[in-house]
Amino acid sequence: MLIVALVVAYVGHAFGHTSDGFLPLQFTGYHAPFGTDETETYTEVCASNGFAYLGSLTSGVAIIDISDPTALATTAVFGADLGQAFVDIQVVDKVGYFSSDGEGTYLVDVASPSNPILLSQISSAENGHASVTNALVSQDRIFQVSENSSQISVFDVSNPSAPSFIMRIETNDSVGLYDLSAQDGRLYVAGLGGVTGEGAAYIYDITNLSSGSATLLGQIATGPNTASVAANMDHSQLIVSRRQAGGTLAAWDISDPATALEIETINASDLDVNAWSAGEIIVLDSTAYVAWHQAGVQVIDLDLLQQSSTIFRIGAFGTSTASPLDGFVGNTSVFPLGHNQVLLSDSRWGIYLVDATNVVPSDESILGDVNQDGAVNFLDINPFIGLLLSGGFLEEADLNQDGSVNFLDINPFVAFLSAS
Repeated sequence: MLIVALVVAYVGHAFGHTSDGFLPLQFTGYHAPFGTDETETYTEVCASNGFAYLGSLTSGVAIIDISDPTALATTAVFGADLGQAFVDIQVVDKVGYFSSDGEGTYLVDVASPSNPILLSQISSAENGHASVTNALVSQDRIFQVSENSSQISVFDVSNPSAPSFIMRIETNDSVGLYDLSAQDGRLYVAGLGGVTGEGAAYIYDITNLSSGSATLLGQIATGPNTASVAANMDHSQLIVSRRQAGGTLAAWDISDPATALEIETINASDLDVNAWSAGEIIVLDSTAYVAWHQAGVQVIDLDLLQQSSTIFRIGAFGTSTASPLDGFVGNTSVFPLGHNQVLLSDSRWGIYLVDATNVVPSDESILGDVNQDGAVNFLDINPFIGLLLSGGFLEEADLNQDGSVNFLDINPFVAFLSAS
């Protein structure tokens, strides 16, 4: 009877909707280097070596000491007098790559964060993009994309004082490219238009870039205004956001990039948030951090996704009280230095530091493995039911990661069994 009750509970709920069973991330710090009077718009944030780098549309790039989260302080500002909107911020090996919407990417020595020094610039004069929507630095290469171009500009930046052009990768996107990510020799690119306006994710093998070669492994019709794409650690899943009202967050099976399959798609109503659009996605370990305008950051467990084919939200933190009618305001960027130090940039309010360790599952346990035999199967049913009846606690049985074992864990537990 108890097993039947579990199955009935499972059938009676759309467990793909994730509005229940998540925890708030823990607030640790806040700073607004250029004020909060709405005369400034903050853009992207990143961090390195104890400092955060926060872009803005009119005031330059703020360099912020985050060594003490309770006393964040601006140590310097780069580019305040350049008249540029800095929309994308990267820092790698003490070099800042600050991309603008008019004069390409500025390469800046930030070895001394209190004294940033311009090293070089990659703009249209060097065969780069003048308006850079986003950029990525990986393995001594910088990849620039623009929402006004179907091409990816690639440069060798092993000598940041003298970057050299390698190639342009032509995607043939009908609108332009918005964002990109890379790992293990694969490049993932978000296309706003795709072939005929349907939007796309492009997957490239970039292991032979030095010879001027990039091989298209797959092109996925992911929906109009595809804005951000990021893969999990083994390249079996692709998480995709779309930049539009209500937004969508989708998961795709890309085990074979040439024949990708959609796993699930959710939107703001599925998360029970009153928000405009999903945005930047960053994957760390088996966790996806999604910046969502007006809804802060949404944290997705990719192990649960793999096991149940369901997008599970395990945590969230809000940064904005703005109305969804305000459009693309609120949390615009997320950067996890580690799960214990996640940086968020809010377009109106500046930078937040939060801690996600209370929501990220421990590596030592396997969710659903209630009898702790290393597998999730029917042998876990009786001990799971026993915990429900007794009110006991076991981390492996706390499927929704809310700190207790109760009826809210039934649906994801049955989903785990079904996927096993």
